[in-house]
Amino acid sequence: MLLLLVGFFAASSGSPGPWDIAEGPCEIDDSPGSDGMCVQSPNYPADYGVNEFCLVDMHPLGAITVTSFSTEQDYDKLAINSVLYSGTSGPPDG
Repeated sequence: MLLLLVGFFAASSGSPGPWDIAEGPCEIDDSPGSDGMCVQSPNYPADYGVNEFCLVDMHPLGAITVTSFSTEQDYDKLAINSVLYSGTSGPPDG
């Protein structure tokens, strides 16, 4: 199970994109051309460990664009502002 929580925070810690990893093994994709705009689970696209948890903070006034969303239904969840998303029902853009 991977639970990824996204919240807002007041100060930027200097990451290049809209995200900061506050807790857990998730990673910001900083490959050439990505500008730090994507967050991915550890070891992506391979499997990750059991019961891993990530807390990802989003810079204020930021917005997300969902280009693809797919998790293991009912096991892997994304929480944004206390709303849980799982399976292929991802968050709306905004």
